[in-house]
Amino acid sequence: MSSICPSLHELKSIGIHPIAGIPTRNNLLELTAQSRLKIRIYHQQIPLIYREYPKLVTI
Repeated sequence: MSSICPSLHELKSIGIHPIAGIPTRNNLLELTAQSRLKIRIYHQQIPLIYREYPKLVTI
């Protein structure tokens, strides 16, 4: 994520948790109904995440 959005790498207090899913044979992750992207940040940093969100997530 930090290679796509370098400003995230500069944040000191951010937690990005692994996404649950099913590994496939071609080294991809199959998402399920329980798959979630969880990012822990201070509420003051929410605008940064919303601004950068389109760069981070493509489904």
